[in-house]
Amino acid sequence: MADFLHNIIFTLNVTLPVLVVLCLGIWLKRRRIIDQHFTDIGNKLVFNIALPCLLFVKIADAPIVENFNLVYLGYALAVTVGTVVFLQIFCQFFSKDAQKVAVFVQSSYRGNMGIVGLALIFNIYTDNADALALAAVYLGFMTLVYNIVAVFILQTDSKAFSWARLKSLLMNPLILSISIATIWSILGIPLFSALKQTGNYFASLSLPLALICIGGSLQLASLKENKQWVMYACLVKLVLMPAVAVAGAILFGFSAEQITLLFIYMSTPTAAASYVMAKQMTNQAQLAAEVIAITTLLSTVSISLGVFALKTAGYIG
Repeated sequence: MADFLHNIIFTLNVTLPVLVVLCLGIWLKRRRIIDQHFTDIGNKLVFNIALPCLLFVKIADAPIVENFNLVYLGYALAVTVGTVVFLQIFCQFFSKDAQKVAVFVQSSYRGNMGIVGLALIFNIYTDNADALALAAVYLGFMTLVYNIVAVFILQTDSKAFSWARLKSLLMNPLILSISIATIWSILGIPLFSALKQTGNYFASLSLPLALICIGGSLQLASLKENKQWVMYACLVKLVLMPAVAVAGAILFGFSAEQITLLFIYMSTPTAAASYVMAKQMTNQAQLAAEVIAITTLLSTVSISLGVFALKTAGYIG
């Protein structure tokens, strides 16, 4: 009984802070303390400055070479690409709307690793430098994968393919930050104190501000039209994909930390970036927005159950 209560408390300590800040964003929007303009500016600040700073500090200060596990990252890549291929084939039997299928697939695989994922991992591995270093390497690698895969699945008209669009995506602040930090780490350049502290100031801003902006941006009013698509996207993103990933990782004999990180990243709600790309490349941006809203709310339950299960099974110390 004591272990059961301890595991529940541990789970709440991991997921409750994220939920509280997210709900704060919802409350602030309803009280009109913040508005859409605030969330738009806040998101720009997070994605263009604060989050790139956080990624740079964590990756540049991490031993990249030591934590670059090709088998582990290859497995994460295989799960992601496998999910995309399966959903693309499966959906062909039920819908001829190529753009809706593309947005559904992107919403089903693309998780909010950089905000919700990192926030949860920091709560679990506060003082575990090795786990945080591995999390940073995984995040950098899979962020690049997510962007490249998204370009190809959302490009439903092959004649309209634009290398310029692909180039602009690869040059976004997150990927630039990851690339520079990776080179910095490989070259072994030390982060001198002033640079590290300045980066940490911006980094500490990113997670709470991003969660407040997500809460302030949630919109559920037009859910009826895409109800089934949203339901299936939630099922894949929050249940099937993390369950398959963790089951396979256990069979492959990955370490407890690797399995936990894989679960957290795979089970995060759909990333806000999926809405931006859906709006740029398709006419189904509203579907992306609805999946983001519902998965964000439901993930607090699904992730809590998953963390509790991993803690009970001994994968989280």
